[in-house]
Amino acid sequence: MGMVVKVSLVTCAILASATAAAFAQDNNEAESVVDAVGQSSVDKDRVVGLSIGVAKGDQILCVRGFGLASVELNVPATADTVYPSCAEN
Repeated sequence: MGMVVKVSLVTCAILASATAAAFAQDNNEAESVVDAVGQSSVDKDRVVGLSIGVAKGDQILCVRGFGLASVELNVPATADTVYPSCAEN
């Protein structure tokens, strides 16, 4: 599978899960969905690092970072990580 297709599929899965989390009844449910998707993306889809935030209206339900923001420096991804728009592996 090509890199662009794989990244697109992972992005779609994350967006779908974030949407589901936004419709969650409470923060714990939203956190569970985001945690499962984020960790699965790092573990199974070999995503190096990502950050996911879910808001409902003007309320932030959940913000998490998964994996690494910098492989070279072994810096973990956080909710505040800023990613370059043209990151390359």
